[in-house]
Amino acid sequence: MNKFIPNLATIDEPLRQLTQKGVTFLWTDRHTDAFEKIKDAMSRAGKLGYYDVNDRTIVLADASPVGLGAILAQIDEKSETRIVSYASKSLTDTEARYCQTEKEALSLVWAVERFQVYLIGRPFDLVTDCKALHFLFAPRSRPCARIERWVLRIQAFEYNVIHIAGEKNAADALSRLATLESRPFDTSEEMIIREVASSAAGAVALTWAEIRNAYEEDEELKEVIELIEADRAQELPMSYRLISNELCLVDGVLMRIDRVVIPSKLRNAVLRLAHDGHPGSNMMKSFMRTNVWWPKIDRNVEDFVKDCRGCNLVSAPQSPEPLVRREMPNGPWQDVAVDFLGPLPEGQHLLVVVDYYSRYVEIREMTSTSAAATIQELSAIFALFGLPLSLKADNGPQFNRDCEEFNSFCQENGIKLINTVPYWPQHNGEVERQNRSILKRLRIAQQLGKEGKMELTKYLLTYHSTKHPTTGKSPSELMFGRRIRTKLPHVPQFRMDDEEVRDKDREQKEKGKEYTDAKRKARISEISVGDCVLMKRMKKTNKLDSEFLNEEFVVTRKVGMDCTIKSKLSGKEFRRSVAHLKQLESKEDDKKEGNEGTSTSKAECQTEKPSLPRATKSSSSDLAGEPTRKRVCREPRRFQDFVPH
Repeated sequence: MNKFIPNLATIDEPLRQLTQKGVTFLWTDRHTDAFEKIKDAMSRAGKLGYYDVNDRTIVLADASPVGLGAILAQIDEKSETRIVSYASKSLTDTEARYCQTEKEALSLVWAVERFQVYLIGRPFDLVTDCKALHFLFAPRSRPCARIERWVLRIQAFEYNVIHIAGEKNAADALSRLATLESRPFDTSEEMIIREVASSAAGAVALTWAEIRNAYEEDEELKEVIELIEADRAQELPMSYRLISNELCLVDGVLMRIDRVVIPSKLRNAVLRLAHDGHPGSNMMKSFMRTNVWWPKIDRNVEDFVKDCRGCNLVSAPQSPEPLVRREMPNGPWQDVAVDFLGPLPEGQHLLVVVDYYSRYVEIREMTSTSAAATIQELSAIFALFGLPLSLKADNGPQFNRDCEEFNSFCQENGIKLINTVPYWPQHNGEVERQNRSILKRLRIAQQLGKEGKMELTKYLLTYHSTKHPTTGKSPSELMFGRRIRTKLPHVPQFRMDDEEVRDKDREQKEKGKEYTDAKRKARISEISVGDCVLMKRMKKTNKLDSEFLNEEFVVTRKVGMDCTIKSKLSGKEFRRSVAHLKQLESKEDDKKEGNEGTSTSKAECQTEKPSLPRATKSSSSDLAGEPTRKRVCREPRRFQDFVPH
């Protein structure tokens, strides 16, 4: 009766004392009073409602000196409140010695964990009559160690702590339940049967009688059965005519060899049954093919799995986008990228600046990453190489558009600031790749016991004088128009023509794109403005967190892979890469297509095996979403200043 009686742990505390070890069994008026209260509460126990995923959920919790109490309730669209479940727990000897604030905090944590099957993955309100908890459970609070550990236990839940007065808290005591009445419950047999049937829909196995009765309401199958009984298979609808030699009637049930042909009314119920445990579409189709059939069953299974909320939240992200290669700038030090690498063991950071044309790298060691310190170092670098046209950076606090100081610096110097897509370092891939190389050399120096700064200087000298695999020329040649001198002997050479460098750069980028897109099975995203999507969860608190947030967003802007999305609940906007979004199936399109297709291809009816694309030589370019570009061969300009004889 625990879930039907609120605050049971407090009411039966005198009776539980008699069961403790070493306590003399002595029945007094106090125990009689507690016993009578329990009997009275059992006789007046109200009806509990059914949990509805679409209604607002609230959890009310309270603590007494001897126990904890909690109520799980919901508020429907008519603003009517219904009780889903009660819960109570007696305090241990240690817990009973907690101060009252800690007891109240414990009641919240215990209530959330007690009802976690209803709360996980869904927002809810956590109601308490202890005002201190409203601040202790806030994101920026600094509670004591014990309460902080309790807060960490419920970090996986999406809750909002709400304070109400004690006399309005339904979990406070049995005598105060009048402020949270359950809505009137229809006790008629018809209403009870309807509630039980609707809540259990799809969870109960189908019977032969249900299937036969459903045939009477399916006009198409009634016609099919009549034609089969009359031996007029040539008049069957196309989807049944192709398999007419496999159809038969067994005890009034239409069968395809050893599989039951399901009427349209029961197909959704069969899909829900087959999706118990949330198998994938391939496993679900394999499972259903051994038992049931109807036209377009494979398509219906795929649509059902795509529309499953739980599968969408935890399944892997969609196929990656094809690589996007940018053209080389017109000259050196026009487009540069900047990023911070660190912190290093001594607390310092490295400011890394990369030129997109020459791939030339500049590094500065910094003890502070503030906007002022960053501007000072960049000004020193720009004094050597000049002011660039554009500067690409991530969304760090010193670079983002909220930093007026850095934005003013860029505007004063005529530099276009480009911020990358949040949580998408590939957008600034050139500098991220350099960070990886720099970090590798620093790790080697640490393992060998060498001075990291000196080893990094040696690496930069070698890197700047080595041919880059993409351009075919060293960064120093493209940056300064000459090779820099190293410890190795070399013969001075004239500068190679810029057009040849561009051809080499374009060719290598196309090769890399074609290979990478084919290996990653990349395909162009179908997400467009106005689509409903899920957003990837960038920070997980535990292993059970879903891949995507349980919240729907609408795409309001899309430029390449850069998307701006807006929350349907809060209206807040986010900027994300299209790789961090998952498109949701349009329910309106599903209704138009319907789950009861009456036509299917001959191959699907006969084999029902998913077709696999055949590998061809041009599969890599097909996956990339665009035709492979051919190299344009030109005669170098140095041969055009004279006429050969």
